[in-house]
Amino acid sequence: MNTIVRIDPYSHNFFLKTVQLVSVALIKAGIRLFTFWAGARLYRLVRFLLNVMGFIFLRLPRWAQSEPVEVSGMPALWLNGKDIQATGTMLYVHGGGYSLGSQYTHRQIAACVGRYCHARVLLPLYPLAPEHPFPAAPEHALKAYQWLLAQGCAGEDISIIGDSSGGGLALVLLQMIRDRGMPMPRCGMFLSPWTDLTCSGRSMKSRSCADPLLHKRLLLPFARLYAPESELSNSMVSPFFGSLKGLPRLLFMVGSDEVLLDDSVRILEKEADMPVTVEIWEGMFHVWPLLYAYVPFFKRAFMHIARFVNDGV
Repeated sequence: MNTIVRIDPYSHNFFLKTVQLVSVALIKAGIRLFTFWAGARLYRLVRFLLNVMGFIFLRLPRWAQSEPVEVSGMPALWLNGKDIQATGTMLYVHGGGYSLGSQYTHRQIAACVGRYCHARVLLPLYPLAPEHPFPAAPEHALKAYQWLLAQGCAGEDISIIGDSSGGGLALVLLQMIRDRGMPMPRCGMFLSPWTDLTCSGRSMKSRSCADPLLHKRLLLPFARLYAPESELSNSMVSPFFGSLKGLPRLLFMVGSDEVLLDDSVRILEKEADMPVTVEIWEGMFHVWPLLYAYVPFFKRAFMHIARFVNDGV
């Protein structure tokens, strides 16, 4: 059964809600300053600056530990919480428009997801475009999943999660697993996923002023760094154009202020064998849980992910 749920993440206490609203407004203002100049033509500089900012501001929490590992020739990190007993395994596919993102930008959020879900997390560092264009990313994502199976992980004990372009890539991965007849993972979760690289959703225009980070003029050049124009509607590039039949339970989480809103909402138009839930978080921006260390109430998103993984709701 396909379901859409609207989430109000703010407190019902007037004073606390005011503080939360001001915090979110300040963060959005800061994001606008950064993205004013950041574009695909400067991807090397943007990649470097994001890694520096991630290293400084998105440090691995003290309660987490990180172990480098090689996964089928690809660097990766095992992330575990020191204070939890892991009962499952998660494969976290990081975002960054297929050209950005690293362990420095995503190890913190991946570790936090694992802690709330009581799971160890594998964060593969797949090769980035344009140096390694499509199909390098999906091929390496599949290798990471195959590696987990080879390590003795049962498919039903693995959950797959991704954010932004990593969310789209995670959905591509699920479709590849299905098409190859491999053991299907427990579920799939997608934070602000980019599922349509043709950028055809109506929210590209209707949310263009509200979204502090993304807009169509920024996204399309990154899409073209990853794949040629003629391939952007390929379901291996844009999983929105693929099928949900045969996939496990799916949870999409997206902010109401995102230009990528329709990349999740339109998924509900598709037939699926298992429940598909789309949560729209009021007033939230692209991959807002990434900044949970600075805005504590963002952690509520992790509670929803944990409930979906462990309780199936």
